Amino acid sequence: MKAVWEPDPQNVYLSSGSDNLALHEVPPDERAAFRGGADQPLDHLGFIAASPEAVETVYRSMVRAGVRIVKPLKIHRDGSHSFYLSDPEGNVIQILFEPHISPLRLSEP
Repeated sequence: MKAVWEPDPQNVYLSSGSDNLALHEVPPDERAAFRGGADQPLDHLGFIAASPEAVETVYRSMVRAGVRIVKPLKIHRDGSHSFYLSDPEGNVIQILFEPHISPLRLSEP
């Protein structure tokens, strides 16, 4: 994987072209709030959506189902659309449309 964006020393976004990984360091003073406490500073898991409409559809569905929304739907300045929810175990999950990554398709071997 290659770094495709490193906004600061605590965050880096990696891509192989079809697989993507975002690494975010949780600030030490915020780690106790995350599942697992200070020994497990997992910020979140993210899933790429195919379109902004797909993110909005999932968001409305999660709200209707009573799923805990950690951060509401947001349209970012780069055209990304995302929101964060919590699974039953307290893990934070991001649903994201990212204009440079979402359109990518796997090629046939």
